[in-house]
Amino acid sequence: MKFCHHCAAPLIVRVPEGDDKPRHCCDDCDVIFYQNPKNVVGTLTIHDEKFCFVNELFNPELESGLCPLASWKMENPVSMAQSGRLKKKPAQMSS
Repeated sequence: MKFCHHCAAPLIVRVPEGDDKPRHCCDDCDVIFYQNPKNVVGTLTIHDEKFCFVNELFNPELESGLCPLASWKMENPVSMAQSGRLKKKPAQMSS
């Protein structure tokens, strides 16, 4: 990408404030363009033949905040397998 889709100004590649990866940014209108894959990754964690529940903070339908399947959007350049290992955080064991 060379130009901003919002204001047509030239884009620069820099690490935006609060981020840790270089992104295409527009200094004129402060838009950040993310280039992420359109994959969603999910994991089902089993330990000692029991399902592990995981914190699912972005799922408001779950009253307890816990569910057996965690899912999230991937980010470049992490593979699906790496993404699953990085994101899962067991919270409690099911009975």
